Amino acid sequence: ARTGHEEVVKAVHACTNSEGVTATLNVSDASSAAATACAITKMHGTLIQIAQPDNVVIPYHELIFRDIRVRGSAISTVGEARDVGVGCGAWYYCADKCVPRTR
Repeated sequence: ARTGHEEVVKAVHACTNSEGVTATLNVSDASSAAATACAITKMHGTLIQIAQPDNVVIPYHELIFRDIRVRGSAISTVGEARDVGVGCGAWYYCADKCVPRTR
């Protein structure tokens, strides 16, 4: 059996002097994963959502009262990025070349 939400939060707080961690990377598609990731992140910390479930569920109080910042990230190979024309920084990958991003 897996450890539940409350036990994970309690264990992390025990290791971090009840502060939580500065940043959390969520790589799980589980419906409760983002909520648990926020709960173990310290106030004003950052959650980086890497997993790509259909819905990311985060309790309101994590965002508003604890000021958890949520950022997203897409991970792919250069070839996958080129295939879909995804941009990175000041450049977009298009077909076989990189082209400057226009603003």
